[in-house]
Amino acid sequence: MKRLLIIASLLFVALVFPLYAIAQTEDDSDTPSTRREEAKERFETRRDLLEERRVELRERISDRRATRSAKLEELRKQRIRNFFALMVRRMNAAITRLERLIERIESRLAKFEEENPEADTTTIHADIDSAKSLLDEAKANLDAAQASLEDVLASQDPKDAFGIIREAISEVKNQLKEVHSILVHTIGDIKGLRVGNE
Repeated sequence: MKRLLIIASLLFVALVFPLYAIAQTEDDSDTPSTRREEAKERFETRRDLLEERRVELRERISDRRATRSAKLEELRKQRIRNFFALMVRRMNAAITRLERLIERIESRLAKFEEENPEADTTTIHADIDSAKSLLDEAKANLDAAQASLEDVLASQDPKDAFGIIREAISEVKNQLKEVHSILVHTIGDIKGLRVGNE
């Protein structure tokens, strides 16, 4: 009997206690409203995590774009510097050749004047002087363009600013062409003097 009573009490405790525990948990946390609340909280935390990831991804992308655009901008500036250095070197070489040509023309003219002191060479001297002044102006324009290169590259819109330098370079180029044509004409005049004298 004692055994039976012990077994019955154990069975009673075993059956009643879990039902009581289940009833307690059902009352506290198993209601539909609490489940909705928990699901809502989980959804909000997931949404917040996703939003943080999106923000981080956007920041990384914008950083990459900024560094890439800065690299491209520096590459463009270096290309402009290289192009401009090449143009300046060519222009300086042309200026040097024209200066040498002027010296040679002046020496030939001096020899011609020694041989023929009565010849009228005032127009030829005037042409040479105008060629010299035009060549000096071309040098000054080239130096000014060279000095303003870094200002152009530092400006907000280097493309438009480089257009100004390109115009200055083309102006120097046209001045050098004009000097060359004056010198060619002068050489022809000197030859004409010799032909006329012979």
